Amino acid sequence: MRIWLDKRSLSGLVSGLSLAGAAFAIDDRTVHVPADGQTIVGGIRAKQSVCAMVTTTVMSGVKGSADVSALVERECATQGSSCSLVTSLEIAVNGRPLVVPRSSFRGLGNVRTAKLVPKGNSFHLVLRGGDGADGFVATIVFDRDRVLKRWLASNLAPEGVLEETTYRAQKESFDR
Repeated sequence: MRIWLDKRSLSGLVSGLSLAGAAFAIDDRTVHVPADGQTIVGGIRAKQSVCAMVTTTVMSGVKGSADVSALVERECATQGSSCSLVTSLEIAVNGRPLVVPRSSFRGLGNVRTAKLVPKGNSFHLVLRGGDGADGFVATIVFDRDRVLKRWLASNLAPEGVLEETTYRAQKESFDR
């Protein structure tokens, strides 16, 4: 399911779908992700509504801050003058937005497809992008409370995780 949004809130969308009685199953269907825009994948499973909104932006040349410029230069070097980067990822479970670490999506370029797969008590947002030997599979694992992990693998060997990031709940503030 692909929905284009202007500036709507993800949690508002989930609430609206629930009120309208929209029931669509998470069936791990792959959804095309446009180079520039917003794509929502989601559904309802075991009375849990899940939505993930992936925002992509076409980037070309130097744009904005130094870190964005470096990101564009690094991620778009093999793509020529422009490429598409994931600039935002929002996830909501039961209408409650989760905190999504920037490192879970930052640096993902030319994402082509997205799908949401339920796995036990968690969900896997699978993003595929790049092309050929530069292709990747990024899997963002989350449950109803928080983002748990990000796995990065090659398109050539999607079962072999090349990079794994684990996100832990912070019990105490760093500001003591």
